[in-house]
Amino acid sequence: MSTVGFLNLPPRHEELRSALERLGLEELIRRPVLGRENAEPPWVTLDPAEFFSVVDTGFHFSESRSPKEWTPWVITSDAALANLRLENGLADHTGVRGAIGGTFPFLDICGKSVFLPTPRRLLTITDGVAGFILTEMEQSGRTLDEAIREAQWRNVAPGNMTRHLHALAARERLALLASSVFGINLSAERILAEGFGQLDARDVAVACRLGYNIRLIGSVEVHEDGFEAWVRPCLLPSRYILAQVRGGSEAAYMQCSDGSSQVFIGPGTSFDVSLRGMLRDHQLLQEKGTPGSGTYASSTLIPSHRQISGFYIRLVLVNQMSTLAQITNLFAAADVEVRYIVQPDGDCVSRETPSGNSELVIFTAPVCDGVLHGALEQVRADVKLAAIKACLRYEG
Repeated sequence: MSTVGFLNLPPRHEELRSALERLGLEELIRRPVLGRENAEPPWVTLDPAEFFSVVDTGFHFSESRSPKEWTPWVITSDAALANLRLENGLADHTGVRGAIGGTFPFLDICGKSVFLPTPRRLLTITDGVAGFILTEMEQSGRTLDEAIREAQWRNVAPGNMTRHLHALAARERLALLASSVFGINLSAERILAEGFGQLDARDVAVACRLGYNIRLIGSVEVHEDGFEAWVRPCLLPSRYILAQVRGGSEAAYMQCSDGSSQVFIGPGTSFDVSLRGMLRDHQLLQEKGTPGSGTYASSTLIPSHRQISGFYIRLVLVNQMSTLAQITNLFAAADVEVRYIVQPDGDCVSRETPSGNSELVIFTAPVCDGVLHGALEQVRADVKLAAIKACLRYEG
């Protein structure tokens, strides 16, 4: 039986107290707090020497100062800290559910105790803030900046959006979730992260018109030569389950080796959600002696330039037919197969299309990332009457 204490408290102590009382866990309010905290009754503070002599499991909250010394077991809502501890071989001594956030219940759905088939691919939406903003752009037609301001006005998004716009929050949570699902040591910094800070409202509108929705997707997939892992804005067919995850919700979808699948959709990461994850880790520690999933195996990641996917490319052309012919010839020379070409606001491409500026969208067949971007660089260099406005991945 572990002895629990608080390595720090969240900035709003009263919010934690109210949540614990609401959950019937008043006993935790009487647990000691590491003495440097400016805590008032009913919280009881101990100086470091006394605290670490009696406490072996510490709750740690992400928005507050971290201690210089740690308890043997740590239950945290800080994704960066959780990833660091896993990298250092402390998976068995680290509770990560609070750091995973909104998708943490998925670990109980797909845990070893339910004997599911081997996971093949994990697709996630782990950043509810990003999801809210993309949904706002989709439903209201707002620009990215306007959608961010709306999210901040509603207290959904923080004032500093850097970690969300650059997909860093989503990447850290994906790394923790995938490490547990696949049983591998997956460092967040090794995962390709492409943010959505340059996303144009035009692409959101075009995607909807063509039957797609743009979501910030995380993916980890098993291949014969390693794992493919990335986080990036991606077009999903509107019929897909993850395309229908809207607002601030978060989700995880796992495809298994036998073709079966598991899915979880729940509220986005918030203080209450993270606290519930931490309490679930505490419960597992009491029941099993560890909140973790055991030792993780090392993993080999496929380099980003070798990762394969289909691409959506939006261009503006002058002299459409001749310019398009130049582009398709360059693509053919680079072994980039064009699956189809559409005019978002018009009919299929024809020779009767006026020779002024026109907008086209090219969907490629699956191709290596490095090959596609090499071809696009060639287009930029050689095709003077074409402007590449967007390049996004798509599924389906």
